Amino acid sequence: MEYEIGEDQSASVAVVKAVSEFEDCSPNSLPPLHETIDTDCLDGLYSARPNGTHRSGGCVSFVFSDSQVRVDNGEYITVHDTTIIQ
Repeated sequence: MEYEIGEDQSASVAVVKAVSEFEDCSPNSLPPLHETIDTDCLDGLYSARPNGTHRSGGCVSFVFSDSQVRVDNGEYITVHDTTIIQ
């Protein structure tokens, strides 16, 4: 499943929303994301620079809940079942 990160949405919030959609559950029923990855660092990787320009490039992959998550370029999140090898 692919999820587009909203313009005003942090990467960490988008990950929780994407995984909850993929796993068909409430975001509140997922484990806390900060127990899997440093959410401040994740958000910082894709936040705007001090001069307002957007950062580009880069991806982060990790397992969260029962899903394999990949954040690409701070624009898209791809979610797969952890049993699927990428």
